[in-house]
Amino acid sequence: NLATFDAFTVTGFGEITVPSGTKWAVEVTTNGTTWQSAGTGLESGATPTLPGGVSADQVVGVRYTLTDGSIPANTQAISTTLGLSLRTTNRTTDATITSGTVHNCVTASSTGIPDASSCADYEVQQFDAGTGVGVGKNIAKGSVVQNTGEATDVTLTGKNGANAPVSSIVLEDRNDINVPSNGVNTFWNSFSFNGFGTTAWPSGATGLKVEYYDGSGWNTVGTYTDSNQLPPSLSSSDYATVQGLRYTWTGQFAAGATVSATFSAKVKDGAATGSVQDCVQQTYSGGQVVTPVVTSACDSITIKPQTHTVSPSKSFDPPTGTLGLSPRAATTATLSVTNTSNVGIDSIVVTEPSATDNDNNALANPFTAFALTGFGQAHMPANVQLSVEVSTDGGSNWTTVATGVTNGQTPAAPSR
Repeated sequence: NLATFDAFTVTGFGEITVPSGTKWAVEVTTNGTTWQSAGTGLESGATPTLPGGVSADQVVGVRYTLTDGSIPANTQAISTTLGLSLRTTNRTTDATITSGTVHNCVTASSTGIPDASSCADYEVQQFDAGTGVGVGKNIAKGSVVQNTGEATDVTLTGKNGANAPVSSIVLEDRNDINVPSNGVNTFWNSFSFNGFGTTAWPSGATGLKVEYYDGSGWNTVGTYTDSNQLPPSLSSSDYATVQGLRYTWTGQFAAGATVSATFSAKVKDGAATGSVQDCVQQTYSGGQVVTPVVTSACDSITIKPQTHTVSPSKSFDPPTGTLGLSPRAATTATLSVTNTSNVGIDSIVVTEPSATDNDNNALANPFTAFALTGFGQAHMPANVQLSVEVSTDGGSNWTTVATGVTNGQTPAAPSR
């Protein structure tokens, strides 16, 4: 264990907060036995002042004493702060501090009342630059369809993996980043840039530079000094030249600080089907991290071939009827079809049989057993229009009875 003032140097006093009507004296010691005044008659809001000839780094103890007034029952007597900085050498032994626990206790005493104390521990860690754990890549969609221009969000994340502050964190996503465990990044061969998304402004940041790679060098998108300037913006005329992105945050980033940036990318026409890997490389440095720590992470997305299928459905309501009734038995036939392709289609025909003998069933053709009495509402996507045709000769000729029918409309029944 390390004694408090062997491990710390005082950097300054905070204001005291005390009950109204009380006054306090503050004393400091530089040798643990002799106390010198750092203020008398102090009231709430006052800040102790070191005595002449004593510097903050000489202080090895502080004492606060109530000198006037009284503390009401169940009332906080005093609250204050004391700034401390961790030393590199032990004050007493002059040995280099590597690691250990500072077990610091504060004691309160009053006449006729048993002394009380409260303690807190501070863990002193040996500096560790870390290995860059915390870098990440996430492609929002697991797959896109070939030759559709389908887009997906891509998010890059980074983290200061050192246990000390750093001044720079860089995230870079471009072709040819080589991750030994995953191979070479080829994402930008199959995907094109489609715009910037949310970009983090972490605590401690003072600047951010965003660049894009054009295959031969880096070009500045913008330099930013405030979160209100984000997300970045690039002219759409430059989208096609983007073959990678680089984000450089600068400032003072505490251990464990994280950064992130999202952009959109869309599959290129002609991109081959299969799995495509995208990797991000992180670099952080500054402060005690003299040698930049570089690490990478990858994610993948599958480019799927186009499929073209539809799924029709037919039902009757009610599904049964009795011959010879008056009025005659009636039913409603519902026809539907679903586009089960992985791409959109712009033309589809649904035919109610006019002459087909399905499975040699004499009644398979509904018009063998039924007479058409009218149409119900049409239901389809908002951007779709429907035309309706009828045949009176078994399907050899068709007559249009309605065009431009939209969702929710009812085609007029043909005259008999």
